[in-house]
Amino acid sequence: MKIGIIISGNSLKSPYLNYYIDFFDKHKIQYEIICWNRRMIDESGNLSYNVSQNEVKGYFNRFYSYLGYKKFVIDCLDKNKYDKIIISTIAIAVLLYPYLKKYYRRKYLFDIRDYSLILNFAWYFLKNLIDHSAATVFSSYGFMQWLPKSSKYYIAHNYPFELTSGNFSCISKDQKLKINTKSLEITTIGSLRDYEANKMIIDAFKNSNQFTLEFIGFGAAYEPLKKYISDNKIANVSFKGFYKKEDEAILLGKSNFINNFTNYDLNSRTLTTNRFYLSVVLAIPMIVREGTHQADLCKKHNLGCVINPAFAIPEQIVKYIESFDYEQYSQGRYLFLELVKRDTELLNNVLMKFVGKDVDG
Repeated sequence: MKIGIIISGNSLKSPYLNYYIDFFDKHKIQYEIICWNRRMIDESGNLSYNVSQNEVKGYFNRFYSYLGYKKFVIDCLDKNKYDKIIISTIAIAVLLYPYLKKYYRRKYLFDIRDYSLILNFAWYFLKNLIDHSAATVFSSYGFMQWLPKSSKYYIAHNYPFELTSGNFSCISKDQKLKINTKSLEITTIGSLRDYEANKMIIDAFKNSNQFTLEFIGFGAAYEPLKKYISDNKIANVSFKGFYKKEDEAILLGKSNFINNFTNYDLNSRTLTTNRFYLSVVLAIPMIVREGTHQADLCKKHNLGCVINPAFAIPEQIVKYIESFDYEQYSQGRYLFLELVKRDTELLNNVLMKFVGKDVDG
């Protein structure tokens, strides 16, 4: 059996791929990754569409560029004749829908990572993509707020398997939140996309003597945020830029909080970010925005500080520190990771059936 995995970006910027890669390697199943080399980096070993794309391009320019990638993907599918495929993200799946319906009905797994603006024009196609899939995977239970009803849904958590070898062990450093710490570090790590949300956090803590902010990673908001810091002469904010995924635990070694405060559009209100799981695994409390799915998870499992942006943010964090209960926090982490473990075991069974293997084999 040969599997084609279609993603709409660089493989290095798609950490969720690690789950599929590990699964196929473990079961000795042949696969190829079809990717869009937007950043023009080394994608040797993959079938790569080498066309750069600026993340801040207008919607219609981005849509037009997808048409070129669609043609590339169809050429790859025609040439390689995969037995089954995994297709990730809504936009490219919608564009490929007629082809999938004709050649891969019930032979593709549809992986939904985010809400897409293309759904403003293509809701009908989303429903049919789900109905004609072998199974549909999404990355956040919050997406159920906008996805059509279906019995085919399974969740693929953005869990950092590379940090725990997939065994869901808690690798925390047995730290307790230091209530009397005079210097607290808040770290934002990963793709920097939410300019307005991060600007709000920067404004709340700018030039504070108690809090420092660190941004690690790239994205559409990286340069605008750096410019904002420079233009406003803000001294307690730093940037590190690109980093290796395997260095995340080291880079977060001195962090007191992981900043997971997002924008408030539909996708931001319903997603569950990579850094949400990173916060849980590394036992570093997170900061999330009130009114989001992540805030609901945070409250349910006592995983961090839920911020209402209508009120002073530093005071809310200080209040959280003063009432911090380490045992309650640890218990919440354990229960959440148990949930992730159960969901992943179920997803493993789905993939086994997808590739035609016995679930117990």
